[in-house]
Amino acid sequence: MNSGVLGARTIVSQSGWKYAASIIFTGLAILIAAEILYFMGMVSFLTTLTAALSPVIALLLGIIGLNFFGRESLVKEDRFHAMNVWMALGLLVFSLSEIAGVLLRITGSSSDIYFTVGLVQMPALLLWGLGVVGYLRSSNSVLGVFNGNKMSSIIIIITALASLFLVVIMTLIHPAQSLLITFVSVPMIIGLGITLCILGGIVWILRGGLIARPLILMFFGILLLLIRSLFWGFVNYCPGSPFDYVTAIEGYILVGASLAAASGLDDVFVIEEEEEAD
Repeated sequence: MNSGVLGARTIVSQSGWKYAASIIFTGLAILIAAEILYFMGMVSFLTTLTAALSPVIALLLGIIGLNFFGRESLVKEDRFHAMNVWMALGLLVFSLSEIAGVLLRITGSSSDIYFTVGLVQMPALLLWGLGVVGYLRSSNSVLGVFNGNKMSSIIIIITALASLFLVVIMTLIHPAQSLLITFVSVPMIIGLGITLCILGGIVWILRGGLIARPLILMFFGILLLLIRSLFWGFVNYCPGSPFDYVTAIEGYILVGASLAAASGLDDVFVIEEEEEAD
């Protein structure tokens, strides 16, 4: 491998992390500003600010992700590329759910916020699940870490048992809660939880490699969104508080940062393909 190609790979790989660092720095700035406003007692202003920022950030990061990975659309036969496209599309759907929540909060329909937001988030969770599961299968087919059929059976069994367990627990904790809300919250928690576990498995399989690094950011971003859903489901935590919005914002930012970091790797693989063609 000549030094020119190696230098190009290094520059391209670092460029993705520069974008990611900028996004993460923005997240830290928002977090610090939120803490300052909270301790100054400006809770109403903080709520309004974070409510406006959450859909905007999810939308912008989704667009940025599609700009990085959507230029060649889904026709590119690369599961890593496809997964990042699904994640970017999921961010766009999450932005719609945040907008729906804000509109319901403005109209005073607070009792419907959780149900509506959860319902709108379902397609986003489906997109993320498709992307992560697809990449897990691709990685496993190459490395042969798990038996494919057993892995699918285990995921289905765990999903079914965990869903039943959560329905029982949430019914016992909040017996007066509407069953519709319970049946919306359970898929949210299970969907994020299963996606998180699968993503953790991918990181473990690819540990030590370049691809694992942006996936770690994605892991923690989804973890924050899972924590948010757990608060909604088990602590009877009403959506619309500053903590709720800040948690969502930081989760979206970490997922967006992972897409930015991964974009450099996508270009590195293009350089490798060009080198092989030469």
